[in-house]
Amino acid sequence: MAYRGTLASNSEKSWDVLAEDGRRLQVKSRLVGRHTGGSQIFSVFRSWDFDACVLILLDAASYDVVSAVEVPPEVARSKARRSAWVSGDRIRVREDFTGLPGVVDVTARVRDALENLDDLR
Repeated sequence: MAYRGTLASNSEKSWDVLAEDGRRLQVKSRLVGRHTGGSQIFSVFRSWDFDACVLILLDAASYDVVSAVEVPPEVARSKARRSAWVSGDRIRVREDFTGLPGVVDVTARVRDALENLDDLR
């Protein structure tokens, strides 16, 4: 809803949302709380064939949006670590993307979409 896009089919391997502007977005989210450790990770990346990834942190108690950033694939990949065990790349939840090239804070946009979910449908 935040991107006024359409969801990809379940079989799409590289992206989750086709945004209104035509970009293919990979979306990853995690619950975080007071006891969230630095080792917590987003789900694994097995493909980098998307235009941007949107990393969303949700409060574990309330499901409120804590933060959301839109990250270019090359920047996300530079922060990811390869894991042979899961045969993919992982990004830690506490990774700092602030000030990196092309990174956009979309927290307000995602919060607004969540708060106005009924109006956006």
